[in-house]
Amino acid sequence: MWPEVIFYGTLSGVANIIGMLLVLYKEGFERYSVYFVSLAVGVLLGASFLELIPEAMEILPKQSLLFVLLGFLSFYLLENMVIIHSCPEGDCPRHQIVGWMSFLGLLFHSLVDGIAIGAGFGLMKGLGIMIALAVIFHEFPEGVLTTALLLKAEFPRRRILFFAISVALATPVGVILSYAAARDLHPSILAALLAFTAGTFLYIAATDLLPETHKDYKKSNIFLVFFGVGFMFLLTKTIHSH
Repeated sequence: MWPEVIFYGTLSGVANIIGMLLVLYKEGFERYSVYFVSLAVGVLLGASFLELIPEAMEILPKQSLLFVLLGFLSFYLLENMVIIHSCPEGDCPRHQIVGWMSFLGLLFHSLVDGIAIGAGFGLMKGLGIMIALAVIFHEFPEGVLTTALLLKAEFPRRRILFFAISVALATPVGVILSYAAARDLHPSILAALLAFTAGTFLYIAATDLLPETHKDYKKSNIFLVFFGVGFMFLLTKTIHSH
């Protein structure tokens, strides 16, 4: 299964780079980002509630929700330390971005995504693919939004490209490390990782991405959120029918 694991891990990292490059070199692309953001919200919610949390609770029925909460709170803490986020109404006097701290936070975020994909493949191939798709769907719009913020903060393009490549590499590194270790880990540890991942997905969907859909309200946003959930529902049914 190694070729598939590496393929999906690499694809997840590349999604972030593509989002960043489109903003850097295709002027005005960020105005279309709300469509990708809306779809990503649905995918993240669907993956968390329909697959990750139920799968974790089968193995860890009592502790799974605690790990979901820990995942949610850890990303809340991370985002407050890194200080890279959209302002409430998009009217900040300036975007507060702490250069290298922001970079390290994004690096950790992508590493966690990779670890989640590897843990998913360690339990079941279909689960790994589902987590990878959820990561791909949210890494792309996050690359777009992050780059737009960095540009507004007058970061040099060369540094943004360095950020993009380094952050993208962290995902396949996390995938390889966690999948290599997965065979020696107890299923309860893998289940805890799945629950933790669900918490991080819920945080990203609820606090980073959903506010973007409210800022640029369109009826298509609502459709795409529900479409994303429906897509993950069908994918879950497909996984469990095999």
